[in-house]
Amino acid sequence: MLQIQTGYQKWVNEPKRKASAEVDFGAWWTLHGGENEYPRWRVSWIIRTGELYAVQPGGGQHILLGVFASRQEVEQAMNGWADPESPVYHNLAALAERLEES
Repeated sequence: MLQIQTGYQKWVNEPKRKASAEVDFGAWWTLHGGENEYPRWRVSWIIRTGELYAVQPGGGQHILLGVFASRQEVEQAMNGWADPESPVYHNLAALAERLEES
């Protein structure tokens, strides 16, 4: 289940997050994967905290999708994210469902 939270700037500027590099998983995500659906979301993994999250650029909202101990784990969880044939392709709801099942 996707829990959209407000206060992204405060959340991302906490010291551990602010000082960390991130791994980007694209900026064309939508809540249900629709091509004409808006708003768009960017998905990133914060290396230092292990948090995988989505943010609505300019919207101030974010979704914490999961926490992963290593880049290998997050890459495995994100398998197919850039493949148009994948059920999680730019689809936050499908990604969240996959992460809940694992």
